[in-house]
Formats: sequence, structure tokens, C-alpha cells
Amino acid sequence: MQVQGNLNNVTQIATGSSGHSLALRADGTVWGWGNNRGGQVGDGMSGPHLIRPLPVLATSPRVPTGNIIALEAGSVHSVALVDDGTVWTWGSNVVAQLGIGTPAFQNATAIAAAGGNTYALHEDGTVWAWGQNLSGQLGIPPSARNHATPTQIQNLDNVVAIAAGPSHAVALREDGTVWSWGSNTWGQMGNGDGGNRHPYVEIIPVQAQGLYGVTA
Repeated sequence: MQVQGNLNNVTQIATGSSGHSLALRADGTVWGWGNNRGGQVGDGMSGPHLIRPLPVLATSPRVPTGNIIALEAGSVHSVALVDDGTVWTWGSNVVAQLGIGTPAFQNATAIAAAGGNTYALHEDGTVWAWGQNLSGQLGIPPSARNHATPTQIQNLDNVVAIAAGPSHAVALREDGTVWSWGSNTWGQMGNGDGGNRHPYVEIIPVQAQGLYGVTA
């Protein structure tokens, strides 16, 4: 069925794993609906049982008013990339996924979000992450739990695209190879390892085997 409300001239959409959705209209406004327990819908409200059954305008001061070029949604937070290269976040900050208290991330060309993590691709081809680190998603040992400060993923450069799962992340390099880090319990790295071992993480990106010439 069609989503009701003021949703027309939509140019981008994003969905979160805990039940919220976002839409970007051509006029630059962001609209959200669904689960809003952490304020991820962006209307300035939050609560353990709060839902928005119809799209509402995202009016939180943390939602950018500039020209948004990308939207992403985590579990209970949301992320936007503006054409000036800045990254904006709103919603729950329980695992530092909003990056509050740190300098604004600059010169980003792409973003990704999942679970309690936020990722940004810098224009120099490096990848940075902040938020939850239970499975080494930040590229550092899981003993270092939550980090608000963006952390550079080591041994990874010339990246052209990024994606994120709830406990791992993936990068595409300009040579067409695919690299992953974080939880490998279910073989998410694609390197022939893994297999129902808890915990099993890779904090240094590993290459997915047999994948060459990848474009997205």
C-alpha cells in the first residue's frame, strides 16, 4: 500500500533495522515514520513506546537543512550527508553512534549506518567509524566498547563505496576488490573462514575471496 501523508517528490529513502523509515523530498525536507523510541524519526520526540504511524517532518536541530545527498538509518539513529561534506546524525546516542562531543566530520563522500554504528567515507579514500564496537566494527579490539570519536579503519585505502550490517562493515576499493571487518561468526567476511564461533571478529579488513571487478 502507498505510504500516506505528505510524501511526494521523494528522491531518497532509508530504513532502519528497528522499524523506522526516512524519506527525502525534492524540497530538501526529511520525513520519518515508524518506531521513534530513540528519536530516530527526527521530530524532536522520543520514548519507549512512541511510534509515528504517518510520516512527520523531521524538525530536530540535528537534522540538516542544507542540500542532503545521502540518507542512512541505523537501528535507533539516522544519518545524513550534506553536499558540503558534513555528516549529520540524530536519534539515540546510547552507544555514541551520533558522535556528539567530537568535531563535525568533514569532507565525506558517502555514509553508511547499521545497528549502533555510523560510517563515513572520506574524500581521500579512507573509512572512518564511530559508535558501538562489540564486534570490532570500528576496526579496534572489542574490549574498547563505544566510541564517539571517528576512528580510521586501518590498512584500508582507495575506497569508493561502503556498506554496513549490524555487526560488520564492507568496503569496495577502486581496484574492484571487496574488504570487510567486524563480526565473522557467520562468515560475513567472505574469506572462507568463520562458521558459528562466538565471538569471532576481524579488526583488520580482510578481502572477500574470488571477487574481482566489482562495481557496487
